[in-house]
Amino acid sequence: NDADPTEQMYVKLNGEKIDYDGDMNDIRQASWHEWNIDLAQFGIDLSNVTEMAIGFGNETNTTTLGGSGIVHFDDIRLCWPRCRPELLAVAGDFDGDCLVGYADLAMVASDWLAAEETIAFAANQMQEPATPVLWYKFDETTGIAVTDHAGFYDGTVVNLGDDTWDTSGGRDGNGCINLAAGSQTFVEVPPVALNFASTTQKITFAAWVNTDPDNPQNNWNGLFGVRAADADPVEDGSEVVEAHCPTPPTDDLAPRVEWRVAGNLFCASDTLHITDFAGRWNHYVFTKDANADIMRIYHNGRLEVEVVDANSAADPMFETPVGWFAVGARHIWWGSYIGKIDDFRVYDYALSPEEVAWLATDGTGSLYVPLERVTNLYDVPPDIIDFKDLVVLADNWLKELLWP
Repeated sequence: NDADPTEQMYVKLNGEKIDYDGDMNDIRQASWHEWNIDLAQFGIDLSNVTEMAIGFGNETNTTTLGGSGIVHFDDIRLCWPRCRPELLAVAGDFDGDCLVGYADLAMVASDWLAAEETIAFAANQMQEPATPVLWYKFDETTGIAVTDHAGFYDGTVVNLGDDTWDTSGGRDGNGCINLAAGSQTFVEVPPVALNFASTTQKITFAAWVNTDPDNPQNNWNGLFGVRAADADPVEDGSEVVEAHCPTPPTDDLAPRVEWRVAGNLFCASDTLHITDFAGRWNHYVFTKDANADIMRIYHNGRLEVEVVDANSAADPMFETPVGWFAVGARHIWWGSYIGKIDDFRVYDYALSPEEVAWLATDGTGSLYVPLERVTNLYDVPPDIIDFKDLVVLADNWLKELLWP
């Protein structure tokens, strides 16, 4: 329906009308939308339905021109009450099976005593880092050009989408880049930005990320990726540096944060919870000092994992020229990262713990980390998963809720 006004859509049973309860702009979109209707809303004898009609606008107004166009309808069903947690949910049904049971209790046990917190650092635990060699604030609003606020290596958005630039959803309330599921969008960076690495033998990548818990990573999409100049551009495993934040879940491994060099796993954290990298902003720093043989991952200003003796003969990032560098992808053929990225930086040395603390807190020494977990049923400060949440779950124990 491309003409104004967009008229109200409705369904009638035996002459009784129910209006569409969604956004009427839905019918302007060339995609399918589901409309679930509780038949009790019609207020009629459902044992004697003789007619059904679908219409638009005011059927009594035959003089004023309405909308025009074609609207497609498909798959009209009459269903028994069924499990539709997106329409009717019971508190404590975390796994979406419409029944509060043992699987939900296990999730509470897994999150037990998880709490909101304010991470604090004393003045002597912080130090302002030097100027980065690459700094993408991602505050752009349109176009494919990405400004390097370090002043040297502007980037280019590949496969720009309508929603790539989120102008107000960034970590600091300003803009960020949004890499939607299936978009194949990433930022290509001039490879010369990393030429320093062969000389310094040290490097730091830092970024704020916010992933969508409903769209987990797949195909091992990377937060960033680097390939050597002589690497096969289409061969998987040709990456010399990559980070996953997090990895996709597999049969053997839960999602985790990884920091890889030359395709070999050198640094990974198995201790972070899924909500530590999904549904909220998190700050990650990945450092490598090849001279000292140390790799580190920091999460929200604190050291998460450290690997000593992390060097190897297969360390080409520091020995061969870089041929491809991207933010939001580890490989040109393996799809893009899924989620938002903000304030991406590269340093030509390994940041110290004090510098990481400064960066994560913007120099304030304080970083509030909310508790973003579905098991937080008793959502009254202070947020912590404890007996108060267990009581709410117990009140609904074995309760099944079907819609309608």
